[in-house]
Amino acid sequence: RNIRATGSPLPTLALDIGPVRLPHVPSTLGLPLQAPIEVMDLGETWWEYLLPGLRDAFGPGWTVIVSLAFAGMAVGLLRRHDPQLRVLAVVAVASTVAFLYTPQYLLSGLYWATTLRYAFPGLALGLIVFTAIAPGRRTWLPYALAALAVVTQLDPVSWSVGFGGASFFPVASRADAVAGAAVATVAGVLIALSSWANRHHPAIASRHRIALVASALTASTLLLLHGPYHDRRYRNARPFPEGYAWAQGVANATIGVNGPLLSLKYPFAGADRSNKVQYLAVREPGGAIRDPANCREWRSLLTHSDLDYVVINATDQTIGPLRWTADIPGSQVVLSKANGPTSITIFALPDAIDSDNCP
Repeated sequence: RNIRATGSPLPTLALDIGPVRLPHVPSTLGLPLQAPIEVMDLGETWWEYLLPGLRDAFGPGWTVIVSLAFAGMAVGLLRRHDPQLRVLAVVAVASTVAFLYTPQYLLSGLYWATTLRYAFPGLALGLIVFTAIAPGRRTWLPYALAALAVVTQLDPVSWSVGFGGASFFPVASRADAVAGAAVATVAGVLIALSSWANRHHPAIASRHRIALVASALTASTLLLLHGPYHDRRYRNARPFPEGYAWAQGVANATIGVNGPLLSLKYPFAGADRSNKVQYLAVREPGGAIRDPANCREWRSLLTHSDLDYVVINATDQTIGPLRWTADIPGSQVVLSKANGPTSITIFALPDAIDSDNCP
């Protein structure tokens, strides 16, 4: 997708490889991770965003997971006699470094914790390398990983009770947590039975058959849970649950959104996903986008998008679209809600908008 739109697989990075220079599209959504650390208070960044986000993303045992992954990367790079593991370690390091240079949106810890899923491929490869080279791994490593999995499941994000501590994410309901634990338990028991049967009854056991049954059971259970999960997904999502709740009662509408905290467009699709939702921005050559600079550009976007509603997230620095929409004759405020220094306002738009008649 990135190559087709911009000509580069990583358009936010200025990649110059010898004589090859790939197109660079400056990002307006965030800064590389090292930039906020330099411009923000180091203590505030670490204690309010980075460390709590790591715990939210990887659970209470995140220090163990990250430490083992880094250990696998470091030792794997030194394994000259084992080229396969060394290649895995190189890819793991490259993936992790690339993640650190990916633009991060640290205005809220929720975004950082969510973005950490892109760091998981590198960490997973590091863990794979570690499990392949750890001394005595057959005796202690399975039990250590099982204990880590149990500790992770006791996190308050997964259960309404746990080790305590604040979270950037809403706590899962007890019913959802129990259902997820039941699926994991059944799959784990079947895998354990498969391993036991292959050791003690290899003539009659079929590891592949048991694995197939475990996969089918897990998939069937998840399919049954998909409906209730989908019905509730994003219904109370932060930071503007009122706006997402409004969209549940809207159908077959065209909705435009604009603002730094409205990149999450999916909830505005409505309960039956019949709404067409688009982010309103001015497109520039090379695939870059930017916010409109003046009233004429903004109203031109509204006119060409043929919108029924527009949802605006405004801050002190991005107040323009809110003003330019409020001055449109016939526009009506459907919902307005403030959340600290930021706010959300939903307008119902008239059929005709004059982009030339700006105040």
